[in-house]
Amino acid sequence: MTGARCIACGHKLSRYTHTCPRCGTPQPHKRIGSSVALIVLIVGLVAYLAYALLASAS
Repeated sequence: MTGARCIACGHKLSRYTHTCPRCGTPQPHKRIGSSVALIVLIVGLVAYLAYALLASAS
């Protein structure tokens, strides 16, 4: 178990729990795919800008 707690009753939960076993409230979870996509987008933008700056300097 981690430091995660139910948003409704405060019961300690595993970070993999989708609903609280005590009160049945669904628990929100972050979507890893959204974070990975954002990181890939930022890295791609930085790489493109670096390439554009190097190409214009030549």
